[in-house]
Amino acid sequence: MKKFGILQRIRFRDRMFIIYFIGGVIPFIFSSYYTNIQSRNTMLGLSQETQTEELMIMRDRIRESMDIVEKVSTKLFINNTIRDVATKRYKSNEEFEEECEKLKIIDDYIYDYEQDISDIIIYTNNSTVKINKYFGRIGETITSQEWYEPTCKRGGSSYWSFGLKRGMMEKRPQLTRVVKDEYGNIQYIIAIQLQFYNVRKFISERTVNTMFLYNNDDVLYTNFRINDDWDFLFEHLHNNSFMSYSGTLSRGITDYIVTYNKIYQMDTGRFFTLVSVLDCRKIMSQMDEENMVSFITMFTSIALSVFLITLFSSIYGKRMVMLSRQMHLVAVGDYDKVVPIDGNDEITDLYKELEKMIEENKELLRSVVEKQVQEEKLHSKQMEMEFKMLASQINPHFLYNTLETIRMKALVNNQREIAELVKMLAKLMRRNIQVSDKMVTLKSEIESIEYYLKIQSYRFGDRIKSEIEVDSDIDINAKVLPLIIQPFVENAFVHGLEGIEKDGRLSIYVEREIGVIKITVQDNGTGMDKFRLSELRGMLKSNTETSSKSHIGINNVNQRIKLQYGEIFGVEIFSKEGKGTKIIISMPYYWDKI
Repeated sequence: MKKFGILQRIRFRDRMFIIYFIGGVIPFIFSSYYTNIQSRNTMLGLSQETQTEELMIMRDRIRESMDIVEKVSTKLFINNTIRDVATKRYKSNEEFEEECEKLKIIDDYIYDYEQDISDIIIYTNNSTVKINKYFGRIGETITSQEWYEPTCKRGGSSYWSFGLKRGMMEKRPQLTRVVKDEYGNIQYIIAIQLQFYNVRKFISERTVNTMFLYNNDDVLYTNFRINDDWDFLFEHLHNNSFMSYSGTLSRGITDYIVTYNKIYQMDTGRFFTLVSVLDCRKIMSQMDEENMVSFITMFTSIALSVFLITLFSSIYGKRMVMLSRQMHLVAVGDYDKVVPIDGNDEITDLYKELEKMIEENKELLRSVVEKQVQEEKLHSKQMEMEFKMLASQINPHFLYNTLETIRMKALVNNQREIAELVKMLAKLMRRNIQVSDKMVTLKSEIESIEYYLKIQSYRFGDRIKSEIEVDSDIDINAKVLPLIIQPFVENAFVHGLEGIEKDGRLSIYVEREIGVIKITVQDNGTGMDKFRLSELRGMLKSNTETSSKSHIGINNVNQRIKLQYGEIFGVEIFSKEGKGTKIIISMPYYWDKI
C-alpha cells in the first residue's frame, strides 16, 4: 500500500478531478484529435468515391446514347431513299419539296430517340438541293470544321467528334459518315448530333467543377470559368492515358480531387472525357465548421462536469464527515447519541450497516452462548455419524462372510447350484457396495449384468431368456459410468417380465456410432400405456423427482450421464402397452484409459 501513499493523502474532491482529467478529458481530447484526422481522410475518400460513381453513371448514359446513334447512322447510310433524294438533280423547288416528303424517316428517328439524338443533317454538294431541316450545304463553313477531313478519309466509317448546333455556336458531340459514289466522289455526309441536354443538365446542376472535353483539348461544356490557373489539369490529362482516374493533384499549396472517365472511339483514338475537380479546401472547411461545433460542445460539457464534480464532492464530503462522527460514537459505546443519516446513496448504506453492527454488538453475548450450544450439538451429531459409518463398514464384511459360509455349506452338501448362486450374489453385492463415482470399464459393467442375469435365470428358468451382445469394434476396456445398466435390467424383470408366463425375452446390445456408445435394454414384457410413458419422459426431460423407486433409479442414471457428458447424452425410453419396452442409453466412447 506504500506505493499508493500519495493518492491516499489526496482529498476526495481532488482525486475526482485527477481521475476525471486523466481518465476522461485527456483521452477524449486525444481521441477527438485522432477521430478528426480519420474523419478528414474518410471524407476525402468518400468524396473521391462519390465523384467516381457519379461520372461513371453519366459516362454509361452517354455510351448508351452513342450506341443508338451508331445504329441509326448505319440504317441511314444504307437507306436508298435518302441516297436518291440527295443525289437527284431537281428542275424546281416544288419537285424538291415533293421528294423531301419521302424523308419522314429522319423525323421518326429524331422523335423516337429524342433522349439520344438532337439533330440529323444531310450535307451535300448537289446545287439543286435546297437547305432545309434535312439538308445542309457542303461549303467553306463545313469543310473548315475539325470533323470534315477525317470523315472523308474514313470512307463511310463512323467518326465521332463535335459539331455546331444549327444557327448557334454551341458545340455538340456528333457522329459523321461520308457516302461516296462508285468513283470515290463525295455524294453527301450524314451528321447525327448527340442529344446534349442531359449532359449539360448533369454538369450544370453539380456543385463540383465539371467539364466535358473532346480529345482533352476542346471544351464542349463546363460549369466553371476556365483560365490559365487550370493548366496543371490539362497537362495531367495529356500526360496520362488512363481510361478512368481518381486521385489528388496539387497546385501550389492547394490540393484537388481530380476524377475523369474517357469514352473512346477505339479505331480512331479519339475520345470524350468527363472531368470533375473538387477543391479539398471546401471539404475541409465544412469539416472545420462541424469540428468547431463539436469542440464548443466538448468544452461546455467539461466546464459543466467540473462544476458538478465540485458540487457533488462538497455534499459528499459533508456526509462523510457526519458518518465518521457516528462511527466514533459507536466505537466508544455511545449508541444513544447516534443520529440517523437519511438518503439513498452509499453513505446511507454504510450507516445502515453501522446500525446493524450496533444491534449485533448488543446481541453478541447472547449469540456467543447459543453458538457454543450449537457447536456441542454439532459435535455430538458428528460422533454419531462416524459411529454409523464405522458400522456400515463392518456390515458388508459380515454379509460377505455369511454368504461365503452358506456357499461352503452348499458345496459340502453337494448343492452346487446353490453354491454358484450364492457366489454370484456375493460378487454382485460386493461390486455394488464398493462402487464409487469413478469411471469403470465396460467389461466390469457387463460382468455385473451377467451375474444378475444368471441369478434371475435360476429364478425364472425357461420363462425368460436373456442375451448380451457387444459390437466387435468396441473395446471392452472403454470407460463408462458405474451402475448405469443394472437399474434398467432390474426394471425390465420387475415391471415388464415378471408377469410373463412363457417366451419372455430380455436383450442387451452395446454398439458404437461415431464416437458414441449406445446401450439398448429391450424386453417383450407388459410395456407401458401412453400416459405413463409420457409422464416418465417428462420426468427425464425436466429432471424432476418422483416417489417411484424405479423412476428414482432411471432419473438418477439420466442425471449422472448429463452432468458428466452434457445435455445431448442421456436416456431415451420407448414403450408400447403389451409389446414391451426399449431403453437406449447414450454416452461418449472413451476407449483410452482415464
